[in-house]
Order: sequence, then C-alpha cells, then structure tokens
Amino acid sequence: MLKTINYILFLLLFPNASFAQVEVEYELIKKVNGKGNYVLIDNIGYYSIIGDYEFNRCQLDPPLEFKFSDKSLSTVSSVDLTDPLKILVFYRDLSKIVMVDNTLSPTGKEIYLEEYDLGQCILACTSFNNSIWLYDQLSFELIRLDRSLNKITETSNIVQIVGHDVEPNFMIEKSDWLYLNDPENGILIFDIYGSYFKTIPITGLSRFQVKDENIIYTKENKLYFYNPKDMESIEISLPKTEFKSLQFSENYLFLLDEESLSIYSFK
Repeated sequence: MLKTINYILFLLLFPNASFAQVEVEYELIKKVNGKGNYVLIDNIGYYSIIGDYEFNRCQLDPPLEFKFSDKSLSTVSSVDLTDPLKILVFYRDLSKIVMVDNTLSPTGKEIYLEEYDLGQCILACTSFNNSIWLYDQLSFELIRLDRSLNKITETSNIVQIVGHDVEPNFMIEKSDWLYLNDPENGILIFDIYGSYFKTIPITGLSRFQVKDENIIYTKENKLYFYNPKDMESIEISLPKTEFKSLQFSENYLFLLDEESLSIYSFK
C-alpha cells in the first residue's frame, strides 16, 4: 500500500494547503521485455501491454500469460479491462467492438457499429450492467447501449452543455461516474445516466486511472493523485523519469518504456 504518512503529516501542519509531495522507495522486482503503446492493469492483479495489433494479459506470480491478436490487422484503439471477464476491445477505424473473456478468447460475434447507425463513434468503454458507452463525434453525444445493443441512454449535445468545443480522446466508467477526457479543456464527469456533473481542469492528458475516487495521472513524467472532492493533489516520487506509460496499484508500480515493462514494489 502506498505510504501516505508524509502526506497526512503535511495536512496536519498545513491544513489549507492543496498540494503535497510524497517520497516513496521502490524496489524493482521484475523486468519484462515487450513493446507496446501503454500498460493497463485490472482489478484482480493482471497487467497488459497494449500494442497496435495485439495485447497480452499477464499474472505476476505465478507467471501466466494470455495473448490476443486480430487477424484483420486493424489498429487497436482502446482496451477496457474494467470487467476482467468481459474485456472490451475497440477498433475506431473499423467501428468495431470485440468482447473477450479473461483468457482473451472472443465471446460472441464482433459488433460493427455501422450496422446500428453508430459509425461515427470514436470512443467506447464498458458500463454497468453489461452495457457499453459510446461517444459520437458527429452529434457530440454520449450513447449507452444495453447488452442487446439497444440505446438506453442518449445525452444532449455536449458542446452545447459545456459551452465549448470538445475533442475527447479517452473515456472510462468507474464507481458510478463516467470520465470523458478532453486534452484541451480537462476531464468531463457525467453520472451513469449521462447527466453532466462538472469538468476537472487537468489538461494535456492522453489517459489516466481512477482509483478510490482519485484520478491518477502522469504529466511531464511525474505521477499525481488528484481528489476531485477535496481538490487536493499529491505528487508521488518515481523510480525513473523516462517512460511511455504508467499504472499504479496498491502493491505495484508498472512503468513501460520503449523496450520493456518494469514492475516495482513499495519498500
């Protein structure tokens, strides 16, 4: 578990402060050769290196690995590991969604969004009750489909709601909230029924984690925890500053660089 004693002491000494720095000692426990665009972890301890055309799902101890690749050779736009038993793989160029299980074996037939007049959707993620969230770049709407692919939620034009252009690049649902990342303006938060709540002014991100209501992100190769309720940020020290992607869990830190994945424990 992350050591937060320094942070707690900081808040006791400076109760009005909104920013703190925490030094953490790390120990490198494993280095895995592998190239990819980013690393992801799920809620049961598996990690995945996501590449252009394939990705894996690995267990640290005992070692175990599954691999997924699509013979169509279309670029994987995003992977959602929120439900490890129902992993969503989205291909933006083909407007296609593939659902796979915990062994990365496809379940059911491929979903082609154009068949449902949803060919302009550029983002997809899983939602509660086996649903799927989509973002339509033509109508600027969030759309939620049920397990039978029927529309059950359709928001109003988001640009009109927030009063500015929106060009999101990442979306994820966590703990009854939907997070839509717009690098230019920040993270737009909606409830699970699509009602706009607020925008968090953290800009310039490509992706982030949401854990225990904290938004975990990297910027300028630094790790930050942001609590939307308290509007407090913590900067966490890292074992190295050159990396492509980062994921944080209660027990490990995963850092992906150009050639390999480094896995650290906390001392």
